[in-house]
Amino acid sequence: MSWEDFVTHFWLIDVCRVRHGWAEMRMHTSLPAQVVAPSATIRAFEISVAETCQAEFTLMQPTKRGDALVSLRDLLLLLLRRPDDRSGGGGTRMQLLSCSDRSSSGAVNCEALVASGRYLLIPLSLGGVGAREGKAAQAKQTVCRLGSAKPLFCDSVDLPALEVAAAIGTYARRGERRDAFDGMSVYTLQDAHGVLTFAENLSASASRLAFHVRLDHSGSRGVSPSRGDLRSSDVIAPLHGQLLQVLNRESDASGYEMRCAMEYGAQPHMIESHHPDAAGCYMHASVAVPVDK
Repeated sequence: MSWEDFVTHFWLIDVCRVRHGWAEMRMHTSLPAQVVAPSATIRAFEISVAETCQAEFTLMQPTKRGDALVSLRDLLLLLLRRPDDRSGGGGTRMQLLSCSDRSSSGAVNCEALVASGRYLLIPLSLGGVGAREGKAAQAKQTVCRLGSAKPLFCDSVDLPALEVAAAIGTYARRGERRDAFDGMSVYTLQDAHGVLTFAENLSASASRLAFHVRLDHSGSRGVSPSRGDLRSSDVIAPLHGQLLQVLNRESDASGYEMRCAMEYGAQPHMIESHHPDAAGCYMHASVAVPVDK
């Protein structure tokens, strides 16, 4: 086939990596619907590693190939190391060991050298909850593949939604950090599918200052806000963090533009509040932030 014919009939090449002797397993799962209450649970996988080895993880969804009506969700795969409970890990952040690119493609993957211990593998979609999402806002069936140089043990687990929200916050904290006040920071992470904004209030418990963040994406185009509104206003209690907004590029948009204005405030005795209301969407819930000792 000539190069001209190839580029006419194909637009994507998938390269399958073959590693002889590797162990492999595949699990069917579903991406969580976006409207999940913070009190609910979300399906993930707990991985136990006996011996240090190289491992790779892939999350796959049905593509439009052969079915133009298939709607693609944005995919994100997080691999986190769970703290050792024997060392008081309950007060320690989970460590983000590896993550995939966030993409509305047929598959995303990540890989890591995993040492002996326990890990969480969390398949996610952070797309918006607005009316534009339609079917995409519902739970969707996917396949998660694990490959490793040595056998791993994997079990499905139902994680508290707030624990998953904290894991998303760990992902968002990889972004650019802006310190508003002492102990109060906002992180902005731009990935392949949009922009995440996460705020954290680590002010000393003695001061009890609440962190007020107003976020305004007015003037943006070709994007969809996960809160259903381009404006948000949140008051975050001490020792808590919150994913304020996920601004997603719309797949059918001819172009996009993202604008953002932030306003900060810090006051004592302010009551926690959120507008738009975050009660129905777990990933925008306020979560307690462990303080590492």
